[in-house]
Amino acid sequence: EESDVLRFVYQALALRSSGEIDSDKAARIIKNAFMKRRLDAEDAPEDNSLYGTDSVNYHAVSLLKQAIGRVNRTTNKGDTRIFLDGEIYEKVHFTGEKDKMQTLDFLEVVHKANPELKPNSVNLKRLNCAKTNCRISQSIINKLMNRPNGFWSMDNMEEWNELRDFVLRHPTISAEELRNHPDKRNYYLEGGDGDLSPICRYFARVDERNSETFDRISYVPKPGEKYVEFNSRYCGLDRLMAVSYIRNYFIAHGYATEFRPDDFILIPTIMRNIYMGALGEAAGKCVFDGIIKHRITEITDPAKFERFDFQLAEDPDVFIDFKNWSESSLFDGAAYEQKCSEKLDSVGGKRLLIVNMFSGPKYKLYVSEIDKRIIVFPRLITRNPRTGRYSTDDEMCQMICRSLERFLK
Repeated sequence: EESDVLRFVYQALALRSSGEIDSDKAARIIKNAFMKRRLDAEDAPEDNSLYGTDSVNYHAVSLLKQAIGRVNRTTNKGDTRIFLDGEIYEKVHFTGEKDKMQTLDFLEVVHKANPELKPNSVNLKRLNCAKTNCRISQSIINKLMNRPNGFWSMDNMEEWNELRDFVLRHPTISAEELRNHPDKRNYYLEGGDGDLSPICRYFARVDERNSETFDRISYVPKPGEKYVEFNSRYCGLDRLMAVSYIRNYFIAHGYATEFRPDDFILIPTIMRNIYMGALGEAAGKCVFDGIIKHRITEITDPAKFERFDFQLAEDPDVFIDFKNWSESSLFDGAAYEQKCSEKLDSVGGKRLLIVNMFSGPKYKLYVSEIDKRIIVFPRLITRNPRTGRYSTDDEMCQMICRSLERFLK
């Protein structure tokens, strides 16, 4: 019946929400449910794995208790025998039931239970929730960034800026602090049991079908699988904090200067798509304010918001876009510059400076071949190969100054 399918979809989404199944499995079993209805339940594939989830297990145990309870309450039952399907002991665990007040007949069932069957792993539930939240948050981000009319509402602009500020302050966060911000809970992964908490890093594998999200998240990498380690080094925070005046700027603004081990840490989509971008913007603003001496301001026009990061105070049609790319990133420069050219046209921009945080000395400043209005500066921060210390790239900063002065003539 259609009502049965709808009920099953709701149950599958509830299991996904609790982390008892991951988002891929939820999508697969929901698809199978509709196939069963369309194929009249004969040729559709079977999936009995939901019996292994705690919610379904708890429901099965409750039904069994009710059935045995009815038998116990029957008057004049005499020498009654209760027969159980052996499959119950193959699929259902009775963890914790011995410690509860039970009827003698139900206790007999519990004593014969298979001790090898256990509840779902707490760690697996948390990782499944993080994977699901990655998919949901990426969808939300895509909808915000790709609005049909190109305009942001004032409420959405405020919410977006507040989120970016929040993650800069809390790349990791305590359970107590997170309880004060329930709207942020789905943006964080909870640390695992035992030695896996507190947490300041984890591992994730990019989904080959969709590079915007992740098909596996783990507290510990599995041998032979290619993972990205999400930590303060991956985000570039460690290198930025090695530059003393940037570190002082972060301290003054209340931004985190490290990934302090704590109860929760940002999930991959939020860390990569929001935190790293906000991190680059904050560091870039610091360098511009302190060294380049050309004031840049945030974009507040809803028609131009998030097209680029900042605009030049002396000429708001000159835009700045800070990037926090790593040299190992898979990056199609031509495709990105084409996108930037289209965005420049959409906001009536005169010039765009794309300014990356880090790169090696082999990367040079260049003017885009796609659009001569675009200039790419490969780094603001450089590493001294002799001492290993990070500092502002003075030569690159001078080039930025000269470019801006030329634009303003």
